[in-house]
Amino acid sequence: MVMVQRILFLTPYITGARGNAITAQRIADGYRARGYEVRLLAYAEGMS
Repeated sequence: MVMVQRILFLTPYITGARGNAITAQRIADGYRARGYEVRLLAYAEGMS
């Protein structure tokens, strides 16, 4: 049996073209390239 390794990655922002959003996406892409299943969740997006 093969177990899928999963990562839940919490970051302030996942949309946008700079800063935390780009860094989070790059890290997640790196883990995915190594066979991990990655979910990104933004905890600060949409807050006012």
